[in-house]
Amino acid sequence: MTHIVLGLLISFVSLCGLRAGATPIEDYKGGFPDELFHFARSLQSTMVIAESMSISIPDLDANSLMKFSTRVDNVCELGYEDRDVCPDFDKDREDVLIPIASGKIRGRGVYFMHGLIQLLLPEVSVESRLIFGRVFAICIGVALIYVVYSLANLLFNDSRLSIASAALVGLMPSVSNIISAVSTEGPALLAVGILLLSSANLAIRGYSLPRSLMFCLGVAACLFTKMTAIVSLPIAALLLLRKAGFRWRWILLTSLFGFTIIAVTYRMDVPESAGVAHWYMERKPTEVSIHGTPVKLAHQNYTRSFSRYPDGYMDNVGSYSISSSFVDHTNCRLPEISISDTTPKQLYLYEWQDCATVFKWPILQFLPNNVTSNLAGKMITVGSWVFVPEGVVFQAPQIVLSYDNSIQELWEGKRYTGVRGWQFVSYEKKIPENVREIAVRLYVPGKFAFWDGVIFAEGSFADSARPPVFDDVTATSGQWSGSRFTNLLKNGSGEKTWVGVPSVIVDLMNKYGSGTWANRLNGQLFTLYDFERTSTGYIDGLRAIFVTFWGSFAGGDWPGLARWHYVVAIGFLMISVAGWMRYAWLHSVVKPVVPQSIVLPLFFLLVLYIVVGFLRMEVSAEWSPPLYYATARFLLPAIIPVVLLGLAGIDLLNSKKISRLVIAALVVAVFMANTWMLLRVELPYFNCTSDTRWTCTDL
Repeated sequence: MTHIVLGLLISFVSLCGLRAGATPIEDYKGGFPDELFHFARSLQSTMVIAESMSISIPDLDANSLMKFSTRVDNVCELGYEDRDVCPDFDKDREDVLIPIASGKIRGRGVYFMHGLIQLLLPEVSVESRLIFGRVFAICIGVALIYVVYSLANLLFNDSRLSIASAALVGLMPSVSNIISAVSTEGPALLAVGILLLSSANLAIRGYSLPRSLMFCLGVAACLFTKMTAIVSLPIAALLLLRKAGFRWRWILLTSLFGFTIIAVTYRMDVPESAGVAHWYMERKPTEVSIHGTPVKLAHQNYTRSFSRYPDGYMDNVGSYSISSSFVDHTNCRLPEISISDTTPKQLYLYEWQDCATVFKWPILQFLPNNVTSNLAGKMITVGSWVFVPEGVVFQAPQIVLSYDNSIQELWEGKRYTGVRGWQFVSYEKKIPENVREIAVRLYVPGKFAFWDGVIFAEGSFADSARPPVFDDVTATSGQWSGSRFTNLLKNGSGEKTWVGVPSVIVDLMNKYGSGTWANRLNGQLFTLYDFERTSTGYIDGLRAIFVTFWGSFAGGDWPGLARWHYVVAIGFLMISVAGWMRYAWLHSVVKPVVPQSIVLPLFFLLVLYIVVGFLRMEVSAEWSPPLYYATARFLLPAIIPVVLLGLAGIDLLNSKKISRLVIAALVVAVFMANTWMLLRVELPYFNCTSDTRWTCTDL
């Protein structure tokens, strides 16, 4: 057994060491994502500690990192509290000097740990410091293996299963990769492991001073490493509540009651409107910052005062319209207009120009994919009521077409000149056969503009001299040119709005949590509102998470395994599920190797991390395709409950001999997959001289 443990450690250290030595430091060739960012904060912590101890470290400077990084924020973290004031050193880096800032340690406590280790080094180059930082990260990985082994031994009371658990976690390609870099991911894994070990120890063996101190250490480690580690804290609370004698049913009912109270309170105190439902201010994924750019909806403005033309046709639909501008009505007073009962009630908005904030971003809405597929090769008509200042040139609603490989084509709308009041514009087009996605884009002329009754309908209607007559203010259907039509756009009249996340939650998240998550709160909420459009993005995102969870490199962002490797992972999950199904069917005669009081919390922990991965996806309805980013890097701590529950499920099979053979084969397969990814994917990728480096790999 000792030889097996020694072989496991040698394999782990060898794979991680080779990976740490072979992965380039500079991010020009890829490398570990965000490593230079985390390393910069570690160096800042080193400098702060050194200054507090009156120690001089002359080899530390921000300029030495410039030659390795393409990202401004990697270096600016060292010298500026506010990244926005960082100099533009991309043009001439040699003339810019950025001293390392002092005064406080920014970010999580894990940077203090890395910084303290750096303080013990002699005067060496920044490159050497980074390599040593990777070595320290591997040491954290060794500690993780020990913690997982101890946890499995506590739960299973079986040395073979304990060693297999440690081997599967340590040799998992995605874990082995991220544990080789200077980052917060490895310490987060270790923190979750310590918390699970300490809380399970209390739940099984009871309270004692050493166990209580260990539990406090686990809680502190989760709080000071990464937000993804904090996710595990409720599970520790569940274990302690169960130890105190609370039944699972009462814990679940209490939790459900608490969530119900929160939901009811939220509905009673409805936050301010976030904007017009289904209409987004356009963002391009390539322009979204690393910390996320908040999703914004188009603004809604009250335009009920625009009544009717003398001939009786509506000049706007309902009481509201979609606006390119925001008007502060508290500081914007409109002049009183004296009109008679026989005069058309037309209130012109020229007076708003002085107090309106006009946004430059176009406004768009993508059709659901099932609607787009039915329009291929057919004639469509686009139309809208539009109000712009008199004399301003504008376009009718534009059409954005997306094809395979994310190639986009913009069909500009017909040009018009603003008149004194509302005017209806329309045109016809034939949709290409090979189109993948279609969006309607509202042109922003640089002045305030209002759109109402925006239509995208199948058929030819634009030849009519008269505008459509809608059935109601929702503008979902009506009569046009003597024929019925259905508006394929949602909320074309701008009457419906969506509410966003309360600002107090966003502020608290920014102050005490993650600004990245705070920026995405509204966006995630809107994607659920618009699920018919975003569902394909979530499907693609879950597929990407599954792939990168089992095997990925470059810090978990890129898939690195062949298809047959994922067949092994799927087989592992299916066999485990079969074992647990057998237990559910024969629970009176089959006893699980894991204590029943631990199984449910581990399952809940797994579900929580799946939710984290779901929420961390960059899915947005105004993108084509709707998925921008999804990776398992942020839910990697789920590997611990996956391995423990998976091995426990395999152990529940009818034959213990077969179970042991399956587990042994699984460990060998994981080791081979890790080695294959390193030798056949990672090393060729980083050493490839081609612009398309994927061609050098075996993928």
